[in-house]
Amino acid sequence: MKYNKNEVTGKMRDRIILQNVNRSRSLTGFASESWADVATIWAFAESKLPGSNETIIEGKNTAKNICDFTIRYISLITEESRVVFKNKIYQVKNIKISHDRRFISFQGVYYDSYSTVIGLQLCSASLLAQSSLSAALMRVIKYQASLNAFGSVSADINFVQKVASSLNANALLGGDISFVQKAQASLLTLASVTGNLTIPKTFNASLLATGTTTANLTVQAAGFDADAQAFFNRVTTAGGTLTTTEQNAVNTLVVQMKADGIWTKMKAIYPMVGASAAACAQNLKSASFTGTFSSGWTFASTGIKPNGTSAFMDTNLKPSVTMSNYFAHLGFYNRTDSNLIGIDIGCFTSGLGDNYFLQCYFSTLNRARAAVQRYGNVASFTFISKLGFFVGNTIANNNTKIYQNGILRNTNTSSDNAGRPAINIFIGAINNEVNNAIQYSNRECAFASIGDGLTDTEAANFYTAVQAFQTTLNRQVN
Repeated sequence: MKYNKNEVTGKMRDRIILQNVNRSRSLTGFASESWADVATIWAFAESKLPGSNETIIEGKNTAKNICDFTIRYISLITEESRVVFKNKIYQVKNIKISHDRRFISFQGVYYDSYSTVIGLQLCSASLLAQSSLSAALMRVIKYQASLNAFGSVSADINFVQKVASSLNANALLGGDISFVQKAQASLLTLASVTGNLTIPKTFNASLLATGTTTANLTVQAAGFDADAQAFFNRVTTAGGTLTTTEQNAVNTLVVQMKADGIWTKMKAIYPMVGASAAACAQNLKSASFTGTFSSGWTFASTGIKPNGTSAFMDTNLKPSVTMSNYFAHLGFYNRTDSNLIGIDIGCFTSGLGDNYFLQCYFSTLNRARAAVQRYGNVASFTFISKLGFFVGNTIANNNTKIYQNGILRNTNTSSDNAGRPAINIFIGAINNEVNNAIQYSNRECAFASIGDGLTDTEAANFYTAVQAFQTTLNRQVN
């Protein structure tokens, strides 16, 4: 396949959730499968009518719907995957990868109904009082209340999306029960399950009062990437909280950075989510380099904003210790159109003038500048907008570059063999050991990163991933 990259990327305005299957077998021999979210990504979705849009499934006429999807390349998709799009579940078929491995296209197939008893959208209440069901029951989207009072099911029950409450009071389930997405409350009071109970996603309350299960109870991981989940745990331990939207956005960012091969180049990533010092101080990449905030910061859902006179965040990352050489990058997502001269992220030492810094604005020249070598080897450019994702970067001693929103703006090819600063990098200011000459910024930061040097392609992919992250949080600029 051949694509016009800009044309395809511009059409990716649909959000889809990619899910992969987990298969297991209970101690009683019951085989089950559950689905876990692996990525929330942008796609170009185009519905099409198949040659025949009806088929026979289990003796019933069933409408068949097909949608063509195009996404950026991701290694996690297979023809056993499925996607959730506009509250419908599409099975992945006919995967095709572009010749440059930048995009993937595939067909999604969705059937309106396909089980013995099925509700595709919303079922407010079912199996109340002493009602019972002897056949299999499946709810594909939402099921607000089930098995209340003395309701019972003698077969298997499967909830594919959400269950607001289930197995309340004296309800009894003799088969296995599986929640694929969320169960807000289950097994209350005297409810019991004699089969296996599996919740792969989120379970807010379980086995309250005298609720019992005589078989296996398994609460699996939340379906997030392991590194994303570790970050969420650190935020919680520190006393911070994240919304579901923030968690999904962070998870997708991690998955995309890994797919693009740039995750391993990162030393510290600060997504600036959670609207608190406890959450924003956490490093997404690892448990190291947790930030320390001074006073003078404002925390919001859109990011963190220093006061421009005294505020800074110490990343506790010292380049001379952490960086293997001076080939490095600094990233800063700026949401403030400010003329303050202050430096947005960096550090500066005396002696040879070793420095890492990135500045979205300086002097009256309306220019951005960056250096990750010696102070004299600075890449800068005149901009129209001060907003967006800036990256200062070097991959050789005569190759210092500055990017804005994934576009290479300028390159400094002066040779330089400066060392690595032996003091910590600050965000919201430059940590300057020369007469404590700190230059403070007042620009709102919605993302910051420190890591190894990036190629032009990696810098462009990095912007795409970060911009998608910001768009999901509705705080993107440009």
